[in-house]
Amino acid sequence: MNHMLLPLLSALLSLPALDGATPPAPAAVPADDHLVARAGDLPISREDYAEWLLLHYGVLHLDDFVGQRMVLHAAEQAGLSPSAEEVQAAYEAERDHIVTEFFRGDIDFYEREHVVRRGYDLASYQRLRVAALEVELAQQALALSERVVTEQQVLQRYRNTFGEDGERIAIDVLFFNMYSESKAETPADPAVLRDGALERARFAIDNLRGGTPLADLLDASDWIRSEFVIDGHVDPYRRELLGREIEIAVASLDTPGEIAPPVAVYNGYYVVRLAERRKVSLEEARDDITTWLENREVDSEEMANVLTRLRANTTVERLLH
Repeated sequence: MNHMLLPLLSALLSLPALDGATPPAPAAVPADDHLVARAGDLPISREDYAEWLLLHYGVLHLDDFVGQRMVLHAAEQAGLSPSAEEVQAAYEAERDHIVTEFFRGDIDFYEREHVVRRGYDLASYQRLRVAALEVELAQQALALSERVVTEQQVLQRYRNTFGEDGERIAIDVLFFNMYSESKAETPADPAVLRDGALERARFAIDNLRGGTPLADLLDASDWIRSEFVIDGHVDPYRRELLGREIEIAVASLDTPGEIAPPVAVYNGYYVVRLAERRKVSLEEARDDITTWLENREVDSEEMANVLTRLRANTTVERLLH
């Protein structure tokens, strides 16, 4: 009898709805903002794509994802969540650093090579980085809130900064790159380039001895690739901070204002002037060292410790099948 009922059932389903009856709702078509693609008239939703990603890659990334959510939750509970403005500022600072450091300040070059060539559009790349930076800032805030300065850290910082002799040293430093004035289309003899850098270094020394302010010579010198050199000044200077050659030059200087002969390195010359050299006791330096230790940038070990603590104190039930 089943084969006789099928045509009747089909006919009944095709009849118009009776008055007051609700016809079957048509299948919902996802709105465009819930789609990741369309293949002809076939909509492919974010939910479908998410399910596919879970099946193929979920196990690989689940722990990382859970860890990020734990960080954000812990920061929210502690009142340490970064604001949207702070996250946006961090994104812009990161972008500007990359543009300046690796793309010669050319934003179009950056967008083309760093973003589009890697398979992103600008909006999706920004969302990706903003999401990552939100977690990073929250993790940094948690690490800072847990930071405890120990006597051992104070003593170690004192020794690293002032050496076993407890000596505070500050220097002024300029660099003259032998290649900065060479032209790619007319390559010069390396010996000629080195002589040119040496002449510029000697000219700077003569000016410093004549009373020219260091700031007036910065534009004529070349950029020094070090976070410790601020407008040509290093304070405090520590051994091996800028290389063995400068360490030897600094060791030869005794009186503030004294200038070493041009310091030769593989790609040019440094000019080094002693700005300060004096004894500093641990107690004299303690407050400054403690403040620095309390406010220094969060390092990778501290960041890892935040996650380690959260995972140790949280039971995570993995429900992905």
